[in-house]
Amino acid sequence: MEPQSTSPSVLGTKIPSTVLFTIGVLLFFMPFAEIKCKQSSNTDLGGLKMDFGSGISISNTGFGLAIGKQWDVKMEGLGAMFGGNQTVKKDQPKQDPNNYAIAALAFGIISLLLCLAKVSWTSLIAMITGILSAAALIGLKFDLDKKAKNPVKEMPGNNDASSWGLDSLNDTSFNMTYTPWFYITIIIMITAAVFCYLRMKNSRAS
Repeated sequence: MEPQSTSPSVLGTKIPSTVLFTIGVLLFFMPFAEIKCKQSSNTDLGGLKMDFGSGISISNTGFGLAIGKQWDVKMEGLGAMFGGNQTVKKDQPKQDPNNYAIAALAFGIISLLLCLAKVSWTSLIAMITGILSAAALIGLKFDLDKKAKNPVKEMPGNNDASSWGLDSLNDTSFNMTYTPWFYITIIIMITAAVFCYLRMKNSRAS
């Protein structure tokens, strides 16, 4: 009586990791980081203090950070009320590509290409590059947090605040935030690496 061969679970194939790495790479085109710049303008009305401060929201995608794309600038508060919340069109200084964003995107693409290969041993390299992509994204967060203390000074060029819609840095607070897309991308890259490990384990067992 011949032993009955068992077909491998779909979790042990290249399908899950390939799908996840594809999604992870596509998510780089979504907004990753956002800088909130708020200029306070407190008014005392009969002892009642009210804040009529206007602000600027500066955002960029993961792909934009990797290629050095200019940040999208939008008015908030009173500026948005009178300007229709339109994107501020400014001649911003040219941006330098972020090395962490480049590494994260490159490792993600390499992982995807390796998953498409029919050779099972590529799963090991795809797992490593997937983890490196997630690590580079974490490094990107630390790098942007450091620059967010005064993003205008960190930008290349003449560091003119007016080119970013900030005519004065006085009483201006900067707050760097990250979108859910950023954190989802990290989770996807790590999960895809786990599926690469399962595929590698399945190939050894067969």
